[in-house]
Amino acid sequence: MSAHSISHNGSLEWPPRIFVVVDVYLPGFKSGGPLRTIENMVDRMDEYKFFIFTRDRDSRDDAPYTEIRIEQWNDVGKAKVFYSAGMTMRSIRRQFSAVKPDLIYLNSLFSFGTIKVLLMRLAGLLPAIPVVLAPRGECSPGALGLKRLKKHAYLAVAPRLLYRDLIWQATSEFEKADIERALGHGQRIRIASDLPPRQIDLTPLQKPRKQSGAAKFVYLSRISEKKNLHYLLSLLRTLRGEVELDIWGPIEDASYWRRCQAEIMAMPLSVKVAFRGPVQHERVTRIMESYHFFALPTLGENFGHVVLEAWTGGCPVLISDQTPWVNLEAKRAGWEMPLAEVSLWSAVLQTCVDMDQLTYTIWSESCRRYLSEWMSSPTLDHDNYALFAEALQAAPTRTPRTASAQSGGHSAS
Repeated sequence: MSAHSISHNGSLEWPPRIFVVVDVYLPGFKSGGPLRTIENMVDRMDEYKFFIFTRDRDSRDDAPYTEIRIEQWNDVGKAKVFYSAGMTMRSIRRQFSAVKPDLIYLNSLFSFGTIKVLLMRLAGLLPAIPVVLAPRGECSPGALGLKRLKKHAYLAVAPRLLYRDLIWQATSEFEKADIERALGHGQRIRIASDLPPRQIDLTPLQKPRKQSGAAKFVYLSRISEKKNLHYLLSLLRTLRGEVELDIWGPIEDASYWRRCQAEIMAMPLSVKVAFRGPVQHERVTRIMESYHFFALPTLGENFGHVVLEAWTGGCPVLISDQTPWVNLEAKRAGWEMPLAEVSLWSAVLQTCVDMDQLTYTIWSESCRRYLSEWMSSPTLDHDNYALFAEALQAAPTRTPRTASAQSGGHSAS
C-alpha cells in the first residue's frame, strides 16, 4: 500500500485521490452518459488520481464481466477500478480505507451506491472528507415526474439528512435551476459541464445520399420512459414520404418497450422501423454516419453525450428543449423543441424528409463544425478543475506523493 493521501502533519499529498462511486463502468456500455462522463474525466483530468468503485457487471446483466478481476483493483485506462459483486457498505468502507481518498465523487441521486455512501457518511462510518454529487439530470421535471411519489418522498427527507455539506455539480445553468427547484435554494451548486473525449474523429464521412421525400432517422439511447421513444414513433405515422427509423439501445423497461411496439405495429407501409439492439460505444460514430438525422425527444438530459456522437457522425439532431443544447437551428446543427408543441415536431420532421441533398450537406457539415468549435472552449476543463479545487480547498498544502503511490498492480496504490 502506498503513502496515505493525508500525511501525518495534515497536508494534502499530490496528486489528490478521487474516490468515484458509479453503478456501471467500463467495459460496460448499456448505462449511457454517466459512464462516458467518468471515462472522459479520468482521461482529461491528469492532475488527479481516480479510484472507481463499481459493480462487476453491465446494467441489468445477470452475469459479471469475464475480462476483469472481481473484488480486486484493476488498471483501466488511467484509473484504478474495483469491481464489486454486491457494492455492499462493508465493501465500500474497506476499499475506501485502502485508498484513503481526498474527495468522494458520486453519480446519481437515487442509485444504491450513492445512497449507501451518504448513509455511511451520516453514521460516521467514513471520514469527513469533501463530497461532490452529480445528479446527472435526475432533478429535471421530466425525470422527477417518473415514479413521482417515491422520488418526492425521498427528496422531502434527504436534503436535511444526507445532503448536508455537499457540493452539487450542475452541467449548466439549466441544470442548476432544476437542482434548486427540486431541493430548494441554499444548496452549494457549481457549474461544470460534462467532459467530452479529448479528441473527436472529424475525418470525411460517407453519408447516405439524401433525396427529397425520403429520410433515414436514428434513435440511439436506452429504451425507457424518460427517453420518450413512443412520442417520436407516434409522430412518424403523420409524415409524407419514405421514412426509416432504426432503434439502437438496450431495453431498460420491458413494459415501456411493449408500448413502443404497439406504435410500431400501427405504422403505415411508408414508414419502416427496425430495432437493432444494444451497441458498443466504439461503433456509435460509424452507426451515426449511416443515417441522416438523430432524434431523441427526451424528458430531460443534463448533458447528452449521444448528441455529440450524432454530430460527430454528421447527423443534425431533433431533441426536446429539456437539455442544455439551445439555438441549434441558427447554427444548423439541429432543432430543440418543446414536447408540448406536437405540430412543431411534426413540421420539423417533415422538413427533414423533404430536405434535398445540397441543403442536407450544408446542415451535416455545419453540425460537425459547431461541435468542433464547442469542444475548443477552454472553460470545459477549467470549470471541472475549479470544481474539485474548491472542494479540496480546506487542505492547507500539498506535498508530492512517493513513487510507490504511482505503482500499478492489484492493490489500490
